[in-house]
Amino acid sequence: MNKFLTDLINDKNKLFRVICLALSVLSSVVCNIISDSMSITLVYSIFTFTFSVCELVCADTILKKVIHMLMNMDRKLLFCIFIVIALMPTIVGICTKEIVFQGKLDFVKKMAGNPLSNCLGVFIVYSLIKHLSKFNGMETIYLIVSAKKHFFDVVLQFGFIVSFLNAINYNIAEGFSWTNFFNGIHLFVIVFCGVIVIYVFALRLISEQPFEYTVNKIYPTSTLIFTWLFLISCGLSPIVWENAKHEVLLLSLNTFAALCVIWFIFHLIKNKTIKNAKEFPYGAPLVISFLIILNWIVNLFLGGNGDNTKMQFISGAIVLLITVFLIFSVFVDEKDES
Repeated sequence: MNKFLTDLINDKNKLFRVICLALSVLSSVVCNIISDSMSITLVYSIFTFTFSVCELVCADTILKKVIHMLMNMDRKLLFCIFIVIALMPTIVGICTKEIVFQGKLDFVKKMAGNPLSNCLGVFIVYSLIKHLSKFNGMETIYLIVSAKKHFFDVVLQFGFIVSFLNAINYNIAEGFSWTNFFNGIHLFVIVFCGVIVIYVFALRLISEQPFEYTVNKIYPTSTLIFTWLFLISCGLSPIVWENAKHEVLLLSLNTFAALCVIWFIFHLIKNKTIKNAKEFPYGAPLVISFLIILNWIVNLFLGGNGDNTKMQFISGAIVLLITVFLIFSVFVDEKDES
């Protein structure tokens, strides 16, 4: 027993495969508990299994074509699609009379809640997509294809897991069936895209190709700023107007996940440029981290946890767990690269 565990722990690739399998099985159980529906769980299992199959049967040329098409998609069109999806819960809520505005002030209050947070989530992902466009497109495609195994059975599969579970778990409010449904679609799309984009950026940072830009231009400062604004928006409406549930537990877990990503990216950039940089971008992560923690403290002392702590914990824990898991997967890729 001890020998088996010692060999497993010392072999990071084998340990990684075991963790992947365990998380995949566990996620199916969690999906069934959250949804309380065998049909949803079956659909979920089919998708996760499909990503594992793609790892075995998908040819590099097919993956190249798909990635090339996505990377060359018109960014303005992509941004418009993201914004429409982000605002769709509000639009549908108004059409179904689940959301009713009682005057101009009430309109401002309600738009400063979920619609603002959804749009800022879009800006986080879109700003990182735009930042990635600074790098050579063909190099990026090559990196994804060379990491095909992890890209399919780790990034796509576990990106799907976290976005799907979060989408079916989180509700804006009870009784808002259509609004909650379309908000779930937004959460799925934006989280899934976010996982993929962050992973691709991390792949570029651990690759052997040198950077054409200075170390300060490599760090995605604008993405950090939008992340900070997003976390502020989560507590803005309940603190200022007290017209929305204050989800401090969810905010706390999301804050920790954001800090993990901020310093993980800094670590990769610092390691990448340690031999040829006279300075490192300490300023951006330090300042944004301070502002994010300050926002968390303000919410911690000025608000309550609400009556949906179970939902908050599940959504926050899912995002945090997949964040830590993907960070681990990048370190496994980094070892393979070297």
